[in-house]
Amino acid sequence: MNRKLNAANENGPENHIDDADNATPFVDPDTDNAAMMADAGPCPVQPLGHNDGRYYFVTPSGQLRDLAAKSLGNRQEVTSLMEKQARWCVRAFPKLNKESEVVGPDIARIGEWLMMQCADKGIFSPDKVRGLGVWKDIRGGLIVHSGDKLMLSSGAKAVDAGQKLDDGWVYPAQPPLPPALRPALLEPAKADEMRVVHEHLQSWNFLTRSGPAICLGVMGLICICGALDRRPTLWLIGDAGVGKTELLTLLTQPVGGLEHTLRSSDASAAFVRAALKGAARPVFLDEMEPGPRASAAMELARLGFSSDQAGVGRASADQKAILQRIVAQFIFGSILHPEPKPQDQSRIHFVELAPLSADAAAVEAFTARSRLIRDIGPRIWARMILGYGRFLENMLVYQGVLAQSNYSRRLTDKFAPVLAARETLLHDTVIDAATAADQISDWGLEKPESNDTEADECLNHLLSCQVDTWRGGDRPTIGQLIAKVIEDMGSNADLYDEGKRMADQILPAYGLRLARADGRPGGPFDVLQVANKHTTLVKLFRDTRWQSGVHRQALSRLEGAVVGGPRRFAGSNTRYVQLPLDLMLDQDQSGGSA
Repeated sequence: MNRKLNAANENGPENHIDDADNATPFVDPDTDNAAMMADAGPCPVQPLGHNDGRYYFVTPSGQLRDLAAKSLGNRQEVTSLMEKQARWCVRAFPKLNKESEVVGPDIARIGEWLMMQCADKGIFSPDKVRGLGVWKDIRGGLIVHSGDKLMLSSGAKAVDAGQKLDDGWVYPAQPPLPPALRPALLEPAKADEMRVVHEHLQSWNFLTRSGPAICLGVMGLICICGALDRRPTLWLIGDAGVGKTELLTLLTQPVGGLEHTLRSSDASAAFVRAALKGAARPVFLDEMEPGPRASAAMELARLGFSSDQAGVGRASADQKAILQRIVAQFIFGSILHPEPKPQDQSRIHFVELAPLSADAAAVEAFTARSRLIRDIGPRIWARMILGYGRFLENMLVYQGVLAQSNYSRRLTDKFAPVLAARETLLHDTVIDAATAADQISDWGLEKPESNDTEADECLNHLLSCQVDTWRGGDRPTIGQLIAKVIEDMGSNADLYDEGKRMADQILPAYGLRLARADGRPGGPFDVLQVANKHTTLVKLFRDTRWQSGVHRQALSRLEGAVVGGPRRFAGSNTRYVQLPLDLMLDQDQSGGSA
């Protein structure tokens, strides 16, 4: 030890570090403690590494622990870390009294040895931790984390939880799933049994033909949500008594029913993030009526949609960065739902339900099927896990068919996983493209949804704003005003002067100007120019997501939009976005003006 310190010392022959060497607790495991450590056996704690003054370990029971350096010199902390195997400390690092009798473990030496072991492992990323659920492995199979055990390669091998696997992720032990609720990988459900589930779904009164297919597909996605690249959200809507809770119960039977999922009727987004604890699991939030809480939950589901979205970043009280990954299959229920933003429309399946049948025979059959499905729930979970390879092939087929139907990439990501999961549960073979195309037609999905884009919504907001024409208290919307100018100046000579006044005075006062696309003065007008910066126009976008000039970015994405300028708008000289009038006028209104 002295030789090593001398080699590192650059202060010359007067080596005060060397003089104090007999008092230092630093350990060289190659020389100081080798014999005793060999007799003690391997350390029961698995060092993972260190990061920013914290040291990370897996305890003998498989739990993840992180400790500060000073805590590793605390006897209670070290004993807690070793759990039932604290006697290893005495055997490997005994503390002797003057009579060379063992009086306990040498905690200081243990702590420093553990720190050096972590240093040897390198920098550890606390974000690389996975909890309960089903995850992808690097060999093309799935890892099933059931709390105390990890089933690798889709069940081909089992190891204890608390491992750092070849993929670089740590899978710490967590409260285990009861044996009866784990996926029955040795006895997966058969296709005939899945047809009973499909028949049972017809009991609900869906208002769209695609409703049962989407719900059965979401049942499959729940089973493997941690392994998915895209996780579309399901939002069930309908009046009280339409069976939303019963449908939620059915969809969760593979993973043990509603009581074994993260479910709440009054949960904040922060609660959901904290409750997940790194797990991949379904999240069911009921009573999500329009309001701030539902809007926040919708944003959370947006983060959980894609595996390549990092999650929610926060700073702790000591200014440490914390990243909370959102890996969950979200299902919401409400009577009404908040109006989704364009980016949410392409991530969420809104499925509306009408009241259930009250026929006594139907109710009896419903109850019997419900009991059967509850009993085979773990086998349904196993069928989806073992069919993961078939699911990926089915998804490729649906992606191709949807692309041929002019679905955008985002809409394909919304529908393909759901339809592929449904097909994987129902059939033992991969679907062919012709059958998939027929299905999509039967469900009314042959044409993609027509959702407003961010640019569409911005333009609609602008056209629906009321303005003052300073004539008789009249307050038309901007859309009405533009249509009136075109009509008055184009076909009615008696109203030409009034139309010209509105075109030359009223519209520019709001940062708007009618013009010709070729730049020539006068009519006929065929474009609307919207100022980038204008005080009155700013007021029209106040308290919207297009305020502070953001409207320019949105409007410039409209088809046919052109950036131009500068030019004057009632005294303000600014650049503008030029939009074709065809975007905002009916065909019979866009005939031009004189």
